[in-house]
Amino acid sequence: MSLNLEKILFNTPPKARWTMIIGTFVIIAILDFETPSEYILAFLYIIPILISISFLKPQLTKQLVITAIIATLLNLFIPKNSLHDLPVVINRSLSAFSILVSAFFMLR
Repeated sequence: MSLNLEKILFNTPPKARWTMIIGTFVIIAILDFETPSEYILAFLYIIPILISISFLKPQLTKQLVITAIIATLLNLFIPKNSLHDLPVVINRSLSAFSILVSAFFMLR
């Protein structure tokens, strides 16, 4: 018996899909904000974005991408201000840019 993830995802009701997308996003955001700014977990935001591309309108997916980028850059200030640490700023900026580029290619 093989597990077909695509069938499971497409047979789930819309409310469960929304819960899965938002729940994954929130878990990643909590992990991202709870770890020090030096550790970059922002690339994990690609997971709910990738799931949302299959189920949501492109406009809603774009809003999710913008939210992921804002959350990535917001971690420069929360939990501590890391703007003075240049490597952290560069890593966060590259992570935000990689989320943007990945979403651009996924939406094409």
